[in-house]
Amino acid sequence: DFEFIAKQLTFIQITTDECRSYNEYERFFYHIRNFISLGVGQPIFPLQITGVVKDDTISKSGGIISYHHRDFIDIYYSPSGKEFAPNYKQIISYHMFFVYDDIADNFEAYLRNWFEKAEKLKTVYNLFFSLLYLPRIYRPFVFLNLAQALETYHRQIYKEQGEFVSKKDYQ
Repeated sequence: DFEFIAKQLTFIQITTDECRSYNEYERFFYHIRNFISLGVGQPIFPLQITGVVKDDTISKSGGIISYHHRDFIDIYYSPSGKEFAPNYKQIISYHMFFVYDDIADNFEAYLRNWFEKAEKLKTVYNLFFSLLYLPRIYRPFVFLNLAQALETYHRQIYKEQGEFVSKKDYQ
């Protein structure tokens, strides 16, 4: 009698040419996490975050060029919402809204689009993902959150079309 357990770990590498603060990376992780959670249909949480501190100085001494080494730093943090999320053990690809293969050809474009809309649709994202990351929320609030998210989305996307009812008719 035996039990077979297979695990798949996925890593995301983020590189930049500019120095950035930890808060900028934390915001980036937040949006990446939401994007992946949207596809998976479940809350996801990073298991490990490792930072790299690299010294980009190149020294030239006596005709010898040397490049200084990189230091890897484990970053410890407590992602918000993890304590409320159920412990999901299995993610099945046909239950997902989309898988990587669906977006692989234009992954960068999808991700860029997600980030470009993040500020404009911040309230929509927060309302929707609060339901995903806090699944034990009072049931009537689920409907209210979704209705408010849809209403906010519609207002943000179609606000150029003006009002549906004149102020006189509204009163």
